Amino acid sequence: MSNPRKANETSDTSSTKDTFRHVSEHDATSAIVARIRRAFLRHKERARSIRRSTWTWSVDEVRKEGLVRSSASRNRSRRFGDNMERDPRDERKETTHQPGEGTELSLVLLGDVMLGRLIDKQLSNVEGSDERIWGDWLPILQRKHQIVAANLETSVCDHRKLPKMPDRVFNFAVLPQNMTKALSKANVTYVSLANNHVLDFQEGGLLQTIATLKAHGMHFSGAGKSLDEARTPAILTENGVNVAFVSMADHPSEWEAKPGVAGINFIDPMSYKKADLQHQIKNARSMVDELGGGMVVVFAHWGPNWQWKPSEFIVHLGHDMINCGADVVFGHSSHHIMGVEIYHGKPIVYGAGAFLDDYAMDESYRNNLGFLYDLRIQRGRPTTLDMYPSMIHHTWMKPTSDPPYFSSVEKAGEKEARWLRDKLIHLCKDFGTEVQADELSKFSIRIPAHPGFCAHGTA
Repeated sequence: MSNPRKANETSDTSSTKDTFRHVSEHDATSAIVARIRRAFLRHKERARSIRRSTWTWSVDEVRKEGLVRSSASRNRSRRFGDNMERDPRDERKETTHQPGEGTELSLVLLGDVMLGRLIDKQLSNVEGSDERIWGDWLPILQRKHQIVAANLETSVCDHRKLPKMPDRVFNFAVLPQNMTKALSKANVTYVSLANNHVLDFQEGGLLQTIATLKAHGMHFSGAGKSLDEARTPAILTENGVNVAFVSMADHPSEWEAKPGVAGINFIDPMSYKKADLQHQIKNARSMVDELGGGMVVVFAHWGPNWQWKPSEFIVHLGHDMINCGADVVFGHSSHHIMGVEIYHGKPIVYGAGAFLDDYAMDESYRNNLGFLYDLRIQRGRPTTLDMYPSMIHHTWMKPTSDPPYFSSVEKAGEKEARWLRDKLIHLCKDFGTEVQADELSKFSIRIPAHPGFCAHGTA
């Protein structure tokens, strides 16, 4: 008795063979051409992704051209030649690859970096200071496939020739050549300027700061010659991931930039307009979206010094920044560490503390202790925040030397790391944030994806 199923299978096989036997020469040729075309498109896409990492544009051209700059070449710029017939934006519209998806990036975030005063003297008078001030952190700072970003807590100018801002307790400034060699050594490619020291040498100091950063291809945001420039995001691209940096400060209010007036990107936590905040963050979002998507990071210089917990106004502002589309909020100003909150799957660091300065230490707040924050980005979202304990050292030199002591930042010792671990765990409990501290050299916060997460902005 014959098997109907087997008969059908045989019939199907025979039919299939007949079909292939009768494929026309034209159809076969078309199939080959289609395969070649697909291979060509895959090759061209890989070439685009490589070429994309070398794009670089000036700060002024960001708004003029609607494009962004790349951090692949940190201290020199390379422009597309005039013979480039195709607009790279047309190529981006054709590709289905989203930058940042399937790639990884380490976003190294440093709190206050104050290179003025005695550290400026170190950089001028002590040989090798541009490397020594970073202690044993250079192997991490100089890794590949990362962006190193810091709050630059000083003016960058020839302070010997400029008037100080009056009625200030401290006026910080670093000579342009000293800033350039120090930050270049640490691989810093972005600095936040919205803080309470960028105008310590008045408008002239701010203008020199901006000119120096532009001349050396360093990215910045948060202050400018006008309100428009102060609010312009800095856009960096590294390892296929686009990151927009927005920078704001809640003090001093009298330094607020206005149309045609130089200053900082000021925001008042108690009276800001949410629509205005949303406009700034959406503008940054639209700029990375022009490249196919990316991250928006807000640097916020906010709150008073010497206060362990953020005020309800600061917490509300941090939440609003995330609600308006930010992926990361990195707060600083307090001189010491504060807690970390994971809000809707996005990290808010309320107080990063200082990473490098020449300040005296407060025994209670231990402002000489802090972290190097290493935020891991995977498939377009932050997944892990690693915090490496750090400690600022002041090493006394000869009493007659200038400066009298040498300041540097080192990895924290065991005793200091334990203090940081216990304090961080305690401060994070208020936000329900769990800190993994199995080792003293690194503490971690896992960032689970929020149900409403989408790769390039909030849902």
